[in-house]
Amino acid sequence: MKPKTSALLAATLLALCTACSQPATPEPAPAAAPGAASKAPFSATEEPGSTEDPGVAAKKKLAFEAARIMTTWTPAEDFNRTAAEQRASHLMTGQRAQEIMVPERPASGVQWLQAAQKQATSQPRISLEEEHHATDTMAVVSTWQWITPDGDSFAGESYLFHFTFTDEKPYKIRDYTYSSR
Repeated sequence: MKPKTSALLAATLLALCTACSQPATPEPAPAAAPGAASKAPFSATEEPGSTEDPGVAAKKKLAFEAARIMTTWTPAEDFNRTAAEQRASHLMTGQRAQEIMVPERPASGVQWLQAAQKQATSQPRISLEEEHHATDTMAVVSTWQWITPDGDSFAGESYLFHFTFTDEKPYKIRDYTYSSR
């Protein structure tokens, strides 16, 4: 077996074993059943309200844009998910942007490999996390569908982001964390 073929086979098997060993988590109601293809569009991002305090509205808009960029991937082109974080670095302070750690290994996992094979791109829907009440952070949820070039879609996942911002305009993201939901 050639070394590249062997490495690819090992990575694929590792991804499959990892996916099988993780507990199933309930997904939000997708446009299609998990794994099923459909032509249903995924709903758009919720827009920040116009009656909010201007500073809060600006930070909310910044958080929504960052989450949208950071959960938009084309696995056939992106080496891993960190590529999207790098694309959002212009929304961050210089120090925070420099802290983005790029892994040496490519992304794997059944869903990522399926999206790469189908040339799919993630299409996120962003919403405010209503249960979050911390005063110095903003929490948003990004839930995405994978959309193929011919319009088929299949279920994605969700991330919960927590963003903190600089205190003065133009606002920048000072720090952020995210986790699977």
